[in-house]
Amino acid sequence: MANKITLETLKQNQTKTKEFDVTDVAGNEYTVQMDTIFLDSKIERIVVDYGTYLVQLNSEIEIDDEVIRMTSRFIDVLIMREFTDIPIPKEVNINEFIGLCITLGDSGIISEIEKHIDKKERKKIDKRFKDFEKQYGHLFLGIVNKAI
Repeated sequence: MANKITLETLKQNQTKTKEFDVTDVAGNEYTVQMDTIFLDSKIERIVVDYGTYLVQLNSEIEIDDEVIRMTSRFIDVLIMREFTDIPIPKEVNINEFIGLCITLGDSGIISEIEKHIDKKERKKIDKRFKDFEKQYGHLFLGIVNKAI
């Protein structure tokens, strides 16, 4: 017989984490906690924040190839912000966020965290972003056109 659904049992299943060590390019080792289940509400927050950063970028006058390359790291940093205990601020402007993306990418932390993301959970995020791109892909095209 199946268990009854209660708010408490649902919340318990949503808050499971795993702990692992990551090493940056300088050889420093850090312990990271990551959610094992990527909740839809957090994925939605990532998508909305990604869209907000694209809108901010679209309003920037100075866009170059480096900025366009950094947009590929936006999603990874937002995933780290929502699903790990790495202290990434929720309220930063686009220039500060790009700086965070550069620092976390260059340090090797992004690629280390990527290794520990469950494929099934990553597919949930990828699917949501495919839907986003269908509706709002013109935002990114506007940014690319400004760089040309």
